[in-house]
Amino acid sequence: QTMPAMQFFGHQWKLGSDDWSYPSLVALFIRVLWVFALMLTYLSKDANFECTEGAHIKVVLYIMVAVFSLSIVIEIILVYISNQGTIMNPAPRRHISKFLYIHTILSIFEFVWLAYGSYIIFLADNDDCSLVVPDLIAAMQIVIVTNWIFLFLQIFVFVIIFSPLIGSQSEELHQSSQIWSKRLANIFCCAFVSGNDRNVFLNIGSMLSELFLNIDLVPSDIAAGIILLSDSERRDIDLVNREIPSYEVLEDMDHFMKYAVGIYGWPLYLFMNLGTGLCKLGSCGCICSKSLESHFGDNCCHCHLQALHNQIQEHSEGYDVAFSNFSNPLFGTPYSIIIDYDMQKIVIAIRGTLSLRDCLVDAACEEVEIEIEGLKGIHYTHRGISEAAQYVYEDILAKDKLAEVVESYNFDIVVVGHSLGAGTATVLSILLKPTFPNIICYAYSPPGGLLTLEAARYVNSFITSIVLGDDIIPRLSRSSVYGLRDDIRNALNHCGSPKSQVFSSVMCPCFCETPGLDHLLDIDQDLEHGVIKRDEFTQLYPPGTIIWLFQTEMATFCSGDDVYEAILADNEEFSDIVVSKNMMNHHMPDTVQAELRKLVNYMQRY
Repeated sequence: QTMPAMQFFGHQWKLGSDDWSYPSLVALFIRVLWVFALMLTYLSKDANFECTEGAHIKVVLYIMVAVFSLSIVIEIILVYISNQGTIMNPAPRRHISKFLYIHTILSIFEFVWLAYGSYIIFLADNDDCSLVVPDLIAAMQIVIVTNWIFLFLQIFVFVIIFSPLIGSQSEELHQSSQIWSKRLANIFCCAFVSGNDRNVFLNIGSMLSELFLNIDLVPSDIAAGIILLSDSERRDIDLVNREIPSYEVLEDMDHFMKYAVGIYGWPLYLFMNLGTGLCKLGSCGCICSKSLESHFGDNCCHCHLQALHNQIQEHSEGYDVAFSNFSNPLFGTPYSIIIDYDMQKIVIAIRGTLSLRDCLVDAACEEVEIEIEGLKGIHYTHRGISEAAQYVYEDILAKDKLAEVVESYNFDIVVVGHSLGAGTATVLSILLKPTFPNIICYAYSPPGGLLTLEAARYVNSFITSIVLGDDIIPRLSRSSVYGLRDDIRNALNHCGSPKSQVFSSVMCPCFCETPGLDHLLDIDQDLEHGVIKRDEFTQLYPPGTIIWLFQTEMATFCSGDDVYEAILADNEEFSDIVVSKNMMNHHMPDTVQAELRKLVNYMQRY
């Protein structure tokens, strides 16, 4: 079977033969406007006008209109051919490359002629022509300028979609790994990763190359597959027979979440307070001040620390920020030690993903061994999160602040974090458990690829996680990503509609329905030989006792708010990614905090 990725000029491209519908429609519309503007202004004047460069201007005009007209015909053909067949059946589109070669030749000629036209219209001595036919000259100038912009955009897109791999089925794993590593290094150039830390690019590149090895899908195929999966049949949850968490646990998690949100510092604070954030942060001052004792890594105005104070003060006054380290090296995450006098706890709040370096930590998802006190056997965790937790653990020991605070107040320790911070808090709690046996961890929206199943269940005595709705992160692991890849491929194989119809269902949902899927087969029977499958990896899960805020009602134009119900869930319920429109929004810390608070307030009233 011929695969979707298009072969053109002997190279593989990051688009398929069915990706020309909308680009060609846009190009068609622009060129029709150009022809209409040129012909309208030309025909409204005397065609026999005379001026210094009049003959050259007419030649430029005639050739431009002719090239645009030919291009319009080619664009129409490309739109028609691109809509033939299905996503995974490109055979009806096999002739599209011939018209793309014609389109390329026309574009080269258009480029040359545009350069000549630019000289005649802008540089040649045609001042008298501007007086004789000013409207025509102005129209040609506008068309030429917009044509240059359009051509440069085409060149930019060409650079993006070009793949350096020759052939679609014969790419070697090592070559692919090197290419992915270079791409990552370019993407994360602003993360200032240097020295031995650059090995992270090789590790992540190797995993990505394995993920896409012998899977000939282009980015638009993946997007179409996600759209198809988002409208497939949803899972049914029996809420009647499910255990529910106690009000006291939810109340505690609501109380401590302000620390997990506050440690994000001023960027999240400004996002949550778009209209008033700058004014509320005004007390951090615009003049650089001296460094504060026991607070490191902040900017000179201490805006991270001020944002942390503001987030906490919105909900309580009985606290003190004893120590904070906002430094963010690779595999090192910011954290703060806070004394909560109201609950008589010492809180270690760990920041989640906020920087490019944090993204690299998230992506470094190889499995590494972890030792858990009282649990025998070999167990695994996420490599990047393990190193981040080790960084915080060693920094706490080096600064000796935690031991000092514990000795002074004799309070128990609560470790909190959201997202990456939740994963780091989990592993840090495991590291601190032998020294502080009464330690508790509240993990808000923790990563799914965190602990092997036995370990994830073993720590439920001191780790409690909370997951909102369809949040993708607690379901995200190396194994589940491979599962999503297989689900996408399976959905594409059984979609009987062209890709343009799939995208139309998103762009105009009121008029276009999402194409249905034929019966989905067992994906293991449907993958090609040589494709790495999900069961070849160790499945990792979110940690501890999991409270799932399950969405029972969805907000509409008529009813304002989503409705959630808190239930206890098993770790294995989060082994697969749920594709939905809320999969990202349900992970945002402000959204989780707002829905948790609403639920606690509702339970308090009733």
